[in-house]
Amino acid sequence: MKKKCSKTQPGSKRPVPAPSNCVRVGDIVQRRPISFSDGDSKRARRMSGTVVWVHPAGRFHVVEFEKGIQESFMGVKG
Repeated sequence: MKKKCSKTQPGSKRPVPAPSNCVRVGDIVQRRPISFSDGDSKRARRMSGTVVWVHPAGRFHVVEFEKGIQESFMGVKG
C-alpha cells in the first residue's frame, strides 16, 4: 500500500510533518507535460512548474506551467 502524505494522524488534531518526498501547493517541480509535446510523454521535455492543487487523498496534483497552462499528474511524489 502506498504511503499517503497526511497532515494529521488519525484520531489526533496535532499536525504531523509530511514525508519530504511529497509535493505541496507552492512547490516548484520538474515534469514532462504532454500539453507541450506531440502527444508522447516520453519525448516531452522537462519543464519547471508550480504545484497549484493537490488532491486531498493524494491521487494527483495539478502543476501550472508558463502562460497559465495547467496539467495534472498522478500521485504526490516529488
